[in-house]
Amino acid sequence: MSMNEEFEETVLIKNRTGEQIVVPKHRLIKDSAKFRELFVTLNFDEHEIDDFSPEAVEIFLTLLDTKVLEHLELNMFRELHKLAVVFEVNWLTESCRVWLKGLINTASTREEKTYIFEECWYIADRLNTEVMMDVLICVLEHKDNTALLSDYLSDISVLETGRIDALLKLGGVDTDLFLQSVLQNLENKKELNLNVKYLLNGMNLAYSRERNEVLFLEVMDTISNLPEISVNDMRFVQKLMSDTARLVRSRKEERKTRKTVVWDVMKDFALFDSCNTVDDVLKAITDDRVTSMFMVVALLFYVCRLNVLNSEELQVFLTSLENLCRQKKLQKVSRQFICNITTALNYSEREESKLLINLLNKIKNNNLLSTHNGNVIIKCNKIVDVTEDKEAPVWYSSNVQLLNTTVTNTCLHI
Repeated sequence: MSMNEEFEETVLIKNRTGEQIVVPKHRLIKDSAKFRELFVTLNFDEHEIDDFSPEAVEIFLTLLDTKVLEHLELNMFRELHKLAVVFEVNWLTESCRVWLKGLINTASTREEKTYIFEECWYIADRLNTEVMMDVLICVLEHKDNTALLSDYLSDISVLETGRIDALLKLGGVDTDLFLQSVLQNLENKKELNLNVKYLLNGMNLAYSRERNEVLFLEVMDTISNLPEISVNDMRFVQKLMSDTARLVRSRKEERKTRKTVVWDVMKDFALFDSCNTVDDVLKAITDDRVTSMFMVVALLFYVCRLNVLNSEELQVFLTSLENLCRQKKLQKVSRQFICNITTALNYSEREESKLLINLLNKIKNNNLLSTHNGNVIIKCNKIVDVTEDKEAPVWYSSNVQLLNTTVTNTCLHI
């Protein structure tokens, strides 16, 4: 077949109303792996797209020709983004997400925040990627989200557990709001709702009690006095209270300890210089030269600069890291700390950034390796700098902030 014949070849796309749209075949297969499978590998001459509105399908087919997403109506984003994901049009998927990031960065009203939360939740829940939810949380956590959270938490029983997880991350350290919402949800109730239990299990109750002990005890008392509370739920409350009390005591003792930390930049440079592969990082942990997940994250950045890693290597590294942490009990890394890093990496055009984001997200979601940022205790240790009068390499300066964090922060093992 000549090039002209190939460009003249057409296929039929049917929408849900039965309308048939004649489309040049080359337009569909150029950027879409799914269309290449349908129209080249399987040699189909038509395909029905009946899960999307005719308007969304028309915009999608037009964009495959123009390849420029200039303007998008709010009600079209979800379908267009899903079409891009389903048919594996990577540039359009990224363009849609850049558009949504723009809304996230400028959202200020309750309505705007609700819209972007719903879209980010849909992407996380239905398309199985939390990349946009991570961006949303990182941007909105510094804003007042009381109205948004109160709307969702007014009836916890109707929420999906995944949505509760996202709200907990968005709420951050505003634990009073969650406890007050629990009390509101317990009004006129006879037994403990499963979603309320899930919310309490996901909260940082030690921090909640430190912040407002009266409110914390009121919630526990209210649950204990529910008319038809089950034996299992009573045990659940008792365990929450005992575990929380133990953690509060542990946190108080941790804050009392002070120590002098010897700071030698060149020594830390030597550590980086010796870790050229992920296997070197694991060896440094085994040799007790690395005792913090903060440092592991910093070293991963350096290793990724030196090597082209693949997903299989990183998965093996993660499994080995988990096994080592069961033995060594490294200081955990703050989940919010990782969220900030992955959000920044989302703007990187380097291919290895995607692999690093995936690995960091797995670390963030692993309770053995990371913890809620409320569990990070800032300690006023005395730091003695014994660095010799030598200049560290330029690449090393970008890791100084990470290294300072490892010295001054302590993560409780919970």
